[in-house]
Amino acid sequence: SSHKSLIVWVGINSTDKGETMKSTPSSIFFVISGLQKGGAETQLFRLVEQLLDKKINICVFALRGGYYADLLRKKGVSVTIANTTIYSLPQSAKMLYTSITQQQPDLIHSWLPHANIFTKI
Repeated sequence: SSHKSLIVWVGINSTDKGETMKSTPSSIFFVISGLQKGGAETQLFRLVEQLLDKKINICVFALRGGYYADLLRKKGVSVTIANTTIYSLPQSAKMLYTSITQQQPDLIHSWLPHANIFTKI
């Protein structure tokens, strides 16, 4: 598929050689382009529901809001909407960096090409 995800392993179980974690992460930080009704957004929502059942702390950072933002919040998920435009990219990047450093997740996973590029920066 052309819509590959970017996964960054962080925390004490990570290595710089791209090895996978040996234990289940206790927190996951998802970055996605938007939360409107769509295939990737629906899959993220379904995955989050499953992870919450496993008592994993979930945070979602979206470049733009949409349908799933309130549904995720109702499930107790921390959702940050950057409302990113071409003019607000630097501010959105700072918001993402601040959110990640505050949350200190075990795993960062981005969805969709724009979010993948943004997360790599």
